[in-house]
Amino acid sequence: VPGLGNVAGYLAEPEDPNAPTVLLIHEWWGLNDHIKAVAQEFKAKGFRALAVDLFKGSVATDREGAMTQTRGLVASEARATMAAWVEWARNTGNGRVGTCGWCFGGGWSLQTALAASPDASVIYYGSVKVESADLTGLTTPLMGHFGTLDKGINPQMVGAFEKNLR
Repeated sequence: VPGLGNVAGYLAEPEDPNAPTVLLIHEWWGLNDHIKAVAQEFKAKGFRALAVDLFKGSVATDREGAMTQTRGLVASEARATMAAWVEWARNTGNGRVGTCGWCFGGGWSLQTALAASPDASVIYYGSVKVESADLTGLTTPLMGHFGTLDKGINPQMVGAFEKNLR
């Protein structure tokens, strides 16, 4: 990536060279074996699945380590990395690209939709704390999955997001 150096991920390549690509964005733990297994599940469904690594190889094993990773993330670098992956995905398979992320990655699935306009984005429990002005150029269809008892990504945040989307 120009200005960022090398980026990394885990690629699960399907048999069909014309498959659409899904960029998977890890939780705050980093690109661990669980997310790699999810990439294999997407592959089994016929997608090219690239699990991106926004933490440059770092994988946390406890909450403190995970929090340190998320706090250390440089948002502008992560945005550029995700935009580069969307561009890469548009030049592979059939050119269609979606994003899917969980928790930390769910928020980055939304941020990628805002920054790079993939064909679709899925948010699982990710932060949707964005201003309505930031949503004006959004063209990517979104699907969000949220829990009503979650204290962090709570119904108030999700309700405000839905209102801002309107």
